[in-house]
Amino acid sequence: MNKYCKAYLVRDLRYFAGWAAEGLDDETVIFIWDDYTVSETPFSDSTVIFNDVTTEWKEFCTTNLHFEVPEELQYAYKTE
Repeated sequence: MNKYCKAYLVRDLRYFAGWAAEGLDDETVIFIWDDYTVSETPFSDSTVIFNDVTTEWKEFCTTNLHFEVPEELQYAYKTE
């Protein structure tokens, strides 16, 4: 289950060579989730528009977009 997402503009994701979600305006706000999938809404049951989660995609997200689960929310990912 996804617990965290962060908003980005589509134009920022187009810099990734493997970006394949077409038909979205550059100014459209989309959401990258903690599992690196992308949806159009910040709700966990929303339709995924990009799910080609590769090592290159993860690296792009962390390096270029500075995407990461904030430190103050890391507790939600710890197993008991």
